[in-house]
Amino acid sequence: MKLLSCLKQKLTPEIRYIIFLFLGTRIALTIIGVLSRIFWNNLATKYSSQLWLDIWGQWDTGWYLNIATQGYSATVSQAASTLGNANYAFFPLYPLMMRFLGYIIGSPFIAGILISNIALIIACIYLYKLMRLKSSKETSLRTIKYLFLFPVAFIFSGVLTESLFLMLLVMCFYYARTNKLVLVGIFGFFLSLTRIIGIFAVIPLAYEYLKNINFNFKKIRPAVLYFFLFPLGLSLFLFLNYSLTGDPFAFIKIQSSWFRTFVGPQNAIINALFYQGQYAIEAKFEVWFALVALFTLVIFYKKLRISYIILALYSILIPISSWVTSMPRYILTIFPFFIIFALLGKNRKMDIALTIGLTILQGFLMIFWANGTHLII
Repeated sequence: MKLLSCLKQKLTPEIRYIIFLFLGTRIALTIIGVLSRIFWNNLATKYSSQLWLDIWGQWDTGWYLNIATQGYSATVSQAASTLGNANYAFFPLYPLMMRFLGYIIGSPFIAGILISNIALIIACIYLYKLMRLKSSKETSLRTIKYLFLFPVAFIFSGVLTESLFLMLLVMCFYYARTNKLVLVGIFGFFLSLTRIIGIFAVIPLAYEYLKNINFNFKKIRPAVLYFFLFPLGLSLFLFLNYSLTGDPFAFIKIQSSWFRTFVGPQNAIINALFYQGQYAIEAKFEVWFALVALFTLVIFYKKLRISYIILALYSILIPISSWVTSMPRYILTIFPFFIIFALLGKNRKMDIALTIGLTILQGFLMIFWANGTHLII
């Protein structure tokens, strides 16, 4: 009874709201995914014999499972579907967590689902706390709502890194805003072990620190050294690549086998807009997703903190500098977009329109993702 009473006290109305949104959206998305597979006659399972679980494994899931079960290898794949690819292209934190938890529960795939969904809930709690530093309770709660309603938010529950990355990113921003640099450094270390884009978070976070001290460089304290934990995390991955291949930057060079080579954002956008080869429709969807995100940022930049603008810009421009593949996934972790929707939602009619429109769009896109199409990779 004491335990239940303690839990009730800890489950504030805000956390209950987050759990309600989490359960409601995950149940609805699971139903859509399973039914779409049935009607698509796509009943073959790859990662779990349970169809309602298998739908959460798509694309890079296979690579993370490979690392979790077999570890890193310098071997380059010769399989037709992954020719020239290698698992050292993927950062280690998420698959190592899958390996550890999978050893305990007996399934690294289920472990991945648990990690992603637990990280999603924690990310929502910290995003709410981050918003409450300056915003009203209503705006903060709407931010969480639009996180769950974002067009590709179903990816957060997949066996992929998006939820873990978002959780660490938001925690870094929250602790930077509250001037707890030791925690910024610790979570930044893990952030840069999750995805390469994580290392760039040190830029807007350093800006937040300088803003906290009113850009008075005489007030800089030794605590700023904790920012060096960001590159330390990346350095460990560089060492891993070096120990495997003799080249610390092998993980970048292997990206060419995923058709990613630097061409600049303008060239990648133009190439995708006029691309006529296989998966041309998918390429156009991904490039327009990125363009709409950029246009949204340009139109509503005055509603955001400068650090959030910096975060959004590098999170879009760096990955799109090579090609448009997976752009919806990259944009998904840019939490300032949820804030823009929340601010627009202060107008009740706009809030209703956005809620209905985004809900329908996400349900539609879930059909294609659950069936492994190239529309969302």
